[in-house]
Amino acid sequence: MRILFTILYWALHLYSLVLLARSVLGMLFPQGNKWTALAEQVTEPVLAPVRKLLRDLFPNLPPTADFSPLAVILLIQLLELIVARLT
Repeated sequence: MRILFTILYWALHLYSLVLLARSVLGMLFPQGNKWTALAEQVTEPVLAPVRKLLRDLFPNLPPTADFSPLAVILLIQLLELIVARLT
């Protein structure tokens, strides 16, 4: 059972790194490239519902502000803490 929690912990950590890479690549290459497209394919299924939830909760946010990666990374860190305590 411990090995499953360890694998889950590292999968969460890897996903947060992919989210961070997507944010950095989006700033460096706003027109996109193959790595940006890959990071978007991997992260968008999680970011889209969080983005919609944040827009519903905070309707006065400017449309250019996207805090969904930050929210997901914070949630992942919380999950990592929980999983680390279970191992």
